[in-house]
Amino acid sequence: MDNLKLTEDVNQFIVNGIVNGYKEYLAMRKRENARLVISTGLSWAKGNYIDTALNNIAENADVKFEMAGGWKFLSYSLKNDEFENPDLLIVRNARTANQQFHGNIDDIADYLREDAAINNHLFSKNEIVTKNSNRSVQLELPLIDGEEKSKSKVEKYNRFYIAIYELDKNQNIKSIRLELPNQKSAEFLEVEDLTKYIQNTATITEDELEPVRNDNIPAAQYDNHKFNITEIAQQQQENNDRN
Repeated sequence: MDNLKLTEDVNQFIVNGIVNGYKEYLAMRKRENARLVISTGLSWAKGNYIDTALNNIAENADVKFEMAGGWKFLSYSLKNDEFENPDLLIVRNARTANQQFHGNIDDIADYLREDAAINNHLFSKNEIVTKNSNRSVQLELPLIDGEEKSKSKVEKYNRFYIAIYELDKNQNIKSIRLELPNQKSAEFLEVEDLTKYIQNTATITEDELEPVRNDNIPAAQYDNHKFNITEIAQQQQENNDRN
């Protein structure tokens, strides 16, 4: 598994971006909570703040805009001294990642299905060992509309990673893990737990967390990977208006 790990500098870059971006998001929530009657719909903006923070410190990574449905996000091309091609990285929160990829092999987000094809050579050559699973795995996924795009990325990148951050019940960052998506099983392989790197970043205080303690986004809103962020945020606002 060590051959799949990123360097400590890259790991710290990932964690710094996630923590700093989340702190900026919390500061925004505090400002807007004082101004707005209802502000929980702003919870969908945390990914934008984290991507922005990563972009601001991405000195050794090429940053690109990506699109999933009507939703824009950033991806990071990481140079790898061992290989000619770079590695591809995106960042997701745990609830979104688990709903969009963990589960039914035929019901994963199209953009993750495409990007996960980058890792097929690792699993097919048995370069990594995964945990035993009782789930039956079909040998190939059906072709999708983005097949050509997927082929292009397979030729361009060596590996595809997702940095997944998880929040605890108090909305603080509980863990950050580096995962390798397996397209053929729709499961993640944990490459490394990056949580230890949080100790080298700025502390998130109880006061900073106060504006988001009562955020409660229904898990069902994560279920459909073809969601539109704006529509869900509006729905959340409408639900709050009725309460």
